Order: sequence, then structure tokens, then C-alpha cells
Amino acid sequence: TSHKLGDLLGGLLDRLQGPEWGNCRQVTEGWSEVVGPKVAPLTEVESFENGFLRVRVKNGTLLSLLAQYEKSRLLKELRRRFPKITIKTIQFFIG
Repeated sequence: TSHKLGDLLGGLLDRLQGPEWGNCRQVTEGWSEVVGPKVAPLTEVESFENGFLRVRVKNGTLLSLLAQYEKSRLLKELRRRFPKITIKTIQFFIG
């Protein structure tokens, strides 16, 4: 069978690093799709540990927009896409 090198390496890293690493990788890779193409370049997933997704944003305006108006929608969509991963909350910060 033919596999992409990235898929093979990703699976190997998941096994070596444990389930938390695999969850982090999945959520990080899915973030840009969930947040959308206009906002994705202005954000970056910093970490995902113990159900807490930390996302760096470019400025205060975007932080306010995401934290006040989009957070619940983003959480709902992340939970829908990754039902086996516990995502408690998203923490946004400027960086």
C-alpha cells in the first residue's frame, strides 16, 4: 500500500508521544479549518493540554471578537469534529 510520509511519521509520533500528543496534533491541524481562512493567518495554536486550547491572536480587536462572539461557536465545532477529544475551553491571548 502507498502512504504519505507525513501520515506515517504522524502516526509514529502519536505512538511515541502518547494520546495527549495525538489529540494536540489533531486539534491544532483542525483549528485553521474551524476558524476559517480569513482569521486563521491571524491566529496560532500555542498548546492543547488537559482540555484547554490556548490560541495566540495578533491583536486586541481580534481577541475581543473571538472571546466574546465566536468562542462558543468555535468550541461547538471543535467538539463536533473531534468527539473523542475533551475540549473544555479556548483561551485566547495576544502574542
